[in-house]
Amino acid sequence: MSGDTLPQTLADLEAVVELGWVSREEIRELNSEARGVDEETDVLSFPLLDPAEDGTLTVGPADVERDEEGQPLAVALGDILICPEIALLQAEESGHSFEREAAYLAVHGLLHLLGFDHLEEAEEGRMRALASAAMRLSGLGLDTDEASPEEYEEEDFRAGFIALVGRPNVGKSTLLNLLAGNRLAIVSQKAQTTRHSIRAIVNREHEQFIFVDTPGLHKPEHRLGERMMRRSFAAVRDADAVLLLLDARAKALYQEEIAMIERAVELGRPLLFVLNKIDLLAAKEEMLPLMARLHAAYPEIEIVPLSALKEDGLQELLDVLAPLLPPSPMLYEPDSFTDQTERQLVAEYLREQILLYVHDEIPHGTGVHIDSFEELYDEDGEKGERRMVRIHASIVCDKERHKAILIGEGGSRLKMIGSAARQRMEELLECPVYLETFVKVREDWRNRRSILDDYDIGRSAGRAADPAD
Repeated sequence: MSGDTLPQTLADLEAVVELGWVSREEIRELNSEARGVDEETDVLSFPLLDPAEDGTLTVGPADVERDEEGQPLAVALGDILICPEIALLQAEESGHSFEREAAYLAVHGLLHLLGFDHLEEAEEGRMRALASAAMRLSGLGLDTDEASPEEYEEEDFRAGFIALVGRPNVGKSTLLNLLAGNRLAIVSQKAQTTRHSIRAIVNREHEQFIFVDTPGLHKPEHRLGERMMRRSFAAVRDADAVLLLLDARAKALYQEEIAMIERAVELGRPLLFVLNKIDLLAAKEEMLPLMARLHAAYPEIEIVPLSALKEDGLQELLDVLAPLLPPSPMLYEPDSFTDQTERQLVAEYLREQILLYVHDEIPHGTGVHIDSFEELYDEDGEKGERRMVRIHASIVCDKERHKAILIGEGGSRLKMIGSAARQRMEELLECPVYLETFVKVREDWRNRRSILDDYDIGRSAGRAADPAD
C-alpha cells in the first residue's frame, strides 16, 4: 500500500487525537472565535474529518500520516481542549475525582470527533449512553459505586443498538411499538411516515436491545426525502447490528433494500432478515420462494419469520438477535422504554392524527413543531405533582388550500385532530393537556433547509465539521 492508496475503513488505521489543556480565558476566546459565543465551556472539539452524505467520516490522503516509505500509519481525528479549572469545579460539585471528570470530558470530545453531536435531543441521549458505557469499561464509571472492569464479566451481559430498516409500510413502526410496549412511532398506511430515528429499549435478563426505527427506504423526491434517506444510512453506520424488515409476500428484493444490504456488509455490521406480515399469507409456504432467493444470495444471513401485528415470533427474534450484540454493560436504565423526550412524542402524536384525518388530501405536505411545552405543578413537595401541560404547536403545510383542508369548515377538522391528539398526549403525560394548534403556509418547505433545520425534521445523524462544545 503506497502513494495515495488508503485503507478501506478507519479501523485499518491508528487514530491520533491531540489532547490539550487551556485556561478559562483561552477557552472563552476559542468559543468566541470558532463558535461565535462569548462563554466558558469545559471542553471544545475541533474535528479534522468531514462527514460524507450518509454521515460516515471520509479520509483523504492529506489526513493520513505516513512513514518514510509512504506507508499509512495513522489518521488524525482532530483536537480536544479541556479547561482543567472548570473540570475541577464540576468534579467537586459532583463529588467525584478530577481524574474521572477529565476522562469523561475527553470521551465526550472524542465522540464529537467521530461525528456525534447533541444538536438533537435523541442524539444527546445516544452520546450520553456511549460515554457512560466507555466510562464503565474504563473503571471510571459515572456513578460512585460503579464496578471496575475486573468486576465486569463480558459474557454476563450484552447490549447494543439495532438499526430497524426497510421499505415504507413494511411494518417497522408496528414492530417498534410492539417491542416498546408503547405507541412511539406513527402507524399509517401512508409511506414515509417516520421522519426521525425513534428508539425503543427492550430489556431482558442478559441483554438490552436498543431498536432504532428509521424512515422507509425510498427514492428521494425532495430535500426532506434526501435527509430521511441519509438518516437511514447513518443509523446503520452507528448500529451494532442491522435488522432488515421485508414483506413476507414479496417475490424479490427492491433496489433500495439491496443497497442497504451492501452498506451493512461494507461496514461489517451483523445483518438479520425479518419476514414480516406472515399473518397475511394464505399458507406459510408462500414465503418459501423469497426465503430461497435470500438464502441463495446471502447464505450467511439468518432469516426470521414474524407477525408484528399479531405479536407472533417476537421472542424468537430477540433470541436470534442476542448473540449479534456486543458484550457491554447496560446502556440505559432498566425501566427505560425509549430515549425520546415527551416533547418529541407529542409532536409525533399530533402528526399521526393529521395523517389519519386528512387521508390522501395532503399526502405528506405537513410538518409539526412544538413551539412551547409548559409544565404546571402543584405546590406540594419539592416540585409537586404535574397537574397540567400547556402545549402550543405549529402545523406547516405547502399551500393555502392545504391550510383550508387542515382547518376544515369553521375549524371543525382542526378541532377533531387536536382533540384526538390531546387524548393520546394525556395518556402519555398522565395529566390534563391544553393543546393549541396553528396552521402556517410555507411554500415548498420540504426543500427549504432553514425550515427543515428549524423544525428539526429529517436531520441527518451526521454533523457538520464545525467546532463542537
